[in-house]
Amino acid sequence: CGLSVNPGAQVLRFNPGRAGEAIFSVYSMCGKLIEEKRTVLAQKQGTLSWRELGALPAGIYALTMNVDNAAIGKMRFCKP
Repeated sequence: CGLSVNPGAQVLRFNPGRAGEAIFSVYSMCGKLIEEKRTVLAQKQGTLSWRELGALPAGIYALTMNVDNAAIGKMRFCKP
């Protein structure tokens, strides 16, 4: 899906395959939007610190990534 998460290092890696405006959205498992980060990707891959998304308490989350209004990936992860 072009996304990988390392909660221990608090780093999100992405590889959408194209540059453009990206929106990273974090949802609770019940579907409530918790945090959203908009950024312009000048490159086709990179990393994003969790501090840029906001402080997340321990739990299970769903993360989505869209670039220029196209869904790139969706994944679930557990933050210890």
